[in-house]
Amino acid sequence: MVAAETALLSAAGHIVSSLTLSTEDFLARSRVEQAATIISGGRKGPGTKLLQEALSRFRPDVVHFHNLYPMFGSGAVEEAAKFGCGTVRTLHNYRLSCIAGTHFRDGRVCEKCTVTKRFHGVAYGCYRGSRTQSLAMAMACAAEWRLITDRDLPDVLICLTEFARKRLIEAGVPDARLVVKANSVDAGKPLPWEHREGACFLGRLSEEKGVLELAVAWPADGPRLTIAGDGPLRAQVESLCGNKPSVSYVGVLNHDGVRRLMRSSRVLIVPSLCWEWIPLVVREACSEGTPVISFSDGSPDDCRIGASHQAAIGLGDLDSLVSESLRIISLGRQEWTRVSDTALNLYRRHFTHDCNRDALLKVYELAMKRAGARR
Repeated sequence: MVAAETALLSAAGHIVSSLTLSTEDFLARSRVEQAATIISGGRKGPGTKLLQEALSRFRPDVVHFHNLYPMFGSGAVEEAAKFGCGTVRTLHNYRLSCIAGTHFRDGRVCEKCTVTKRFHGVAYGCYRGSRTQSLAMAMACAAEWRLITDRDLPDVLICLTEFARKRLIEAGVPDARLVVKANSVDAGKPLPWEHREGACFLGRLSEEKGVLELAVAWPADGPRLTIAGDGPLRAQVESLCGNKPSVSYVGVLNHDGVRRLMRSSRVLIVPSLCWEWIPLVVREACSEGTPVISFSDGSPDDCRIGASHQAAIGLGDLDSLVSESLRIISLGRQEWTRVSDTALNLYRRHFTHDCNRDALLKVYELAMKRAGARR
């Protein structure tokens, strides 16, 4: 996504420079440096010095942060603000209120932690299954939350859904600093009704994605459900598909294979049991004119689904999810085409590269305006 947005901005005539560090860079540091980073609670990441050098060399108007941890930390945002830059942060998950980033534990949504209370996440070892690493992440998130609320930094926070934005407003972040901006995908090559059949699931084969529950609930005599992806539940998915003729597993697909499966299916099913963030597959499905069926909870209505007339389906209600999917699959050409057009219109309104570029530039203008007022 970062590479795609960099290309969009560059093509529009803006000068963009990327500073990218990985977790491996952190692990290559000495134990003393790693400990200092952890003790600082994210205020002094090893990447801060590199950022200072980049700021002096590049002299940007705006610094856009994505993943801060472990190499940058909230201190990097402070450095950019001190330099006079507008600061922007994209929130790709729920890390501020859940150190795992998902608000999902033991097969269900978990809200024991909040933006000011992360004890349970540490006790359960929610970050990478380690209490030590969970404590470090909790300290880093606490430092970032203080920066957001006490220092009004970064200048603008990008949320990928309205649902995520509302949660931050309820937690005390001024709505003027919160912007909803979806990511973009390439245009598709939609196929007509007669060249499509069945349903598909594309994604990580993990507990929070609900793939096993979907496969179990799918009728044995129903239309074809095709599952593609990889993850810790792969063996279980393969075993289940071997015993149910209506469900097939096709393994891991490359990008072209993913698009072909989407455009040849009559519906994409997103049975996630956690609060999703408009997954890439949803945006791509809309670009292919493929209706998307998902649970109602936790996603904005206009980006959740390609079928605008879908009834509300409560989180975890697999029977209703399957019934609605079967209904869309069984629609005749004319009715299904209307639903498909709804998905395409969602893509055109929200997920094109032009929409993304224009929204980004508005965010940067707002960040520069707030930075100017701060100076």
